[in-house]
Amino acid sequence: MAMELEDVTQWLRDGEEWEAAELLSQCDFRYEYVDTGFPLDGGPQTDILELYVHAPRRILDRIGSDLKALVGLIEEAVSQIAGSQNSYVRHVYWVPRIGQTLANPSDSDVEKALARLDAKHVRAAWSKALSRRDADPDGAITAAKTLLESVCKHILSNDGVDFARNSDLPTLYHLVAESLRLSPGQHRDKNFKRILGNCQAVVSGVAFLRNQMGDAHATELDSEARLQQFGELAVNLAGIVAQFLVKVWEQQRVQQ
Repeated sequence: MAMELEDVTQWLRDGEEWEAAELLSQCDFRYEYVDTGFPLDGGPQTDILELYVHAPRRILDRIGSDLKALVGLIEEAVSQIAGSQNSYVRHVYWVPRIGQTLANPSDSDVEKALARLDAKHVRAAWSKALSRRDADPDGAITAAKTLLESVCKHILSNDGVDFARNSDLPTLYHLVAESLRLSPGQHRDKNFKRILGNCQAVVSGVAFLRNQMGDAHATELDSEARLQQFGELAVNLAGIVAQFLVKVWEQQRVQQ
């Protein structure tokens, strides 16, 4: 799902619901993937989401009183846009906004790049990684690995590159790197070779973390704080590498 706050705001403006649009423009929001629904009638599958609207205190204090009608308009707009994208927002949570933003500065850039793939499983993996980064670090490590696998498989499938469905992450990345000319062996300059080799090392490192410390294995970390740090690191690294792969892939497709 590629719904952005700006999409909802514009939807409200198009309906001349100016006050609701102005109210939402003072907030931030992020949605979290919860599950996938499969209709009994064989229709298209539906992403089930939860939306968190991060609002200033001056808005939160009035949601249940004089802003109630405007909040209703916003939530209805969210529901309509989600429905048009085969998604269902199970609940909208209005929560405090602390500071100017709650996400890392790069999070939105990664999300926009992944949204251009138009692949729900990729966006779902990134959403899950973000939602687990703080509260469930071992699960975040697993989601980070899944994100990279999903991006690699998407690129390989669209470029017609054969790969075994049970290939591990380092193997998938190697195939993608070869296809996109991102393999160190395809370059002579030692600095390019070093940078691209480090990218390979990052991907292998995320796979290692998942195998050793992901939620399917017993952790060897000595504290929850350490696990938290590695979970955040895995998500951030996976997001940056995924964004890099998408941008290189897009550029090469334009040049073809």
